[in-house]
Amino acid sequence: MPLINLPYGNNSFNSDDLKEFIRRTGKNYIIQGQKACRRVDHPKRHSLDCWLRDNYAQNPDTKQAVNEVIANLVNTGDFAEGDFDCPDSGRKCKGVRIIEMKMPNLPIKTTGKKALQFSAKTVCPRHLNSVVMAKDNMSDKLKFITNELWILAWAASVQRAKLYEGKKDMDSTSREVSKFRKNVIGFITANIIPQYADGCTEEQHYKNIDDLIAYANRVDPGILGRSGYKYGVAQKLLNLALKYYWCLGLVKEPPHCPVDRIVIRKASHNGKINWTQMTGRSQYQKIIEDIKGLANRKQLSIPIWEFTFYSRR
Repeated sequence: MPLINLPYGNNSFNSDDLKEFIRRTGKNYIIQGQKACRRVDHPKRHSLDCWLRDNYAQNPDTKQAVNEVIANLVNTGDFAEGDFDCPDSGRKCKGVRIIEMKMPNLPIKTTGKKALQFSAKTVCPRHLNSVVMAKDNMSDKLKFITNELWILAWAASVQRAKLYEGKKDMDSTSREVSKFRKNVIGFITANIIPQYADGCTEEQHYKNIDDLIAYANRVDPGILGRSGYKYGVAQKLLNLALKYYWCLGLVKEPPHCPVDRIVIRKASHNGKINWTQMTGRSQYQKIIEDIKGLANRKQLSIPIWEFTFYSRR
């Protein structure tokens, strides 16, 4: 989670946030678009410069995506500099692309002569407990991929959430935090994820979020802030994990999508609700109902709506 410093205002941003945003656009790159102009007059509204101005700059009328920012992104090892098609001008423009790790077909050991190739078609959800979820039957490659996805989901759920507020000596590598993270992820993997193998109702999904919060607070070794394990953090972790599992074909389509700042901007409660500060179901449900209305008007489910919306950005 490298932090990239901005040139003005002593602000910084997490490069993982940028990767998440880029992926939601349906592309694997973003145009630099540095321009000395007011934000309202910016000619490249889909650029990195505009994204930084809108989300991190103290003054949105000051350019942010300077060459030093591009160089620092490349230095993380997660981005490569290049020329790409600008969605605003239609010309080739300087930008950065995500360096993706190619995921090969994952063979799962069987008793037959041929190895079964892992895919949504070959792994039936009703066999998840014996083929995918059970550690003894998972291939090393599949375990590696799911472990990596959990790292991403956890990082996304705690970013800017001040989960350990007031605990100045807490960091993501401390022994207490590592043990807490392992316990929470283990609980979800063993007790919650299997419920989605054949589909899960929306009400059960709400209950699962509550169960996750209760468990996390119960096993807290004293590292959480006064608000405990926040509702916003819990829904982000579970919904994002389910999204990953769904994309891999390990579970059926979940009831909701991850609720974060970008999703909230599409709802009528934009600017009124902060996902990191959600402490109960009511605020989360307001956002979900708004999103459900947007999805229904397009005759889409909430997860499909999220994909469709971001693929058009």
